[in-house]
Amino acid sequence: MRKERDDKGFMVRSKGKTMKCSRYALGVTLAVFLPLAGYDGPLAQSTSEQEQSSIYNPEPSVTVGAISQQFTVALRDGYSLAPFMAAEYTFVYHTSDRGDGQVDGDAKGLSGAAIDQSIDLQMIYDGQGWACPPREPSKKNAQFRLRDSLQNWDRFEVLDINRDNNTAYIVGEGESGYIAITVASSGAIERLEYRNEDPG
Repeated sequence: MRKERDDKGFMVRSKGKTMKCSRYALGVTLAVFLPLAGYDGPLAQSTSEQEQSSIYNPEPSVTVGAISQQFTVALRDGYSLAPFMAAEYTFVYHTSDRGDGQVDGDAKGLSGAAIDQSIDLQMIYDGQGWACPPREPSKKNAQFRLRDSLQNWDRFEVLDINRDNNTAYIVGEGESGYIAITVASSGAIERLEYRNEDPG
């Protein structure tokens, strides 16, 4: 095939036939060639319906706001929380108690199903409670079950969302008890924190 340019467009010669095409510029870089005469074939291969669907109807993005609202409903209504969790996630426990002071524990690499069960933790007590004489720091093994810790919650509400780190804060026991969930790009919760701050 040989192409020659004239003042009005392009002359395209292929298989002994001559076709005159005109060029229309779209924007600044895209050129489209349209046959003017001597050509009765398709202009271009059409995009499949599946490709069109993926272009014009992309799947909705998973947002921390949507996940936190669904998770809050599951918390409130007693549904299993395992479907929300990543295959492996981190659990963090923290309370501030007037007697024991700061109490911390964490567990990493938990399976999704563990959130509906008891979680084994090693609790670390700093012994600096404001209502009692200072004590020596100590450690104690304990089991934590999230459901049991929510029995005193009088509401389940998403209080705040930090979209910079995909973390939502769910409150329920006054302003002192709350849960923080961090959502991965997949939409699964990769970190869950249970916190209860003694207001004094």
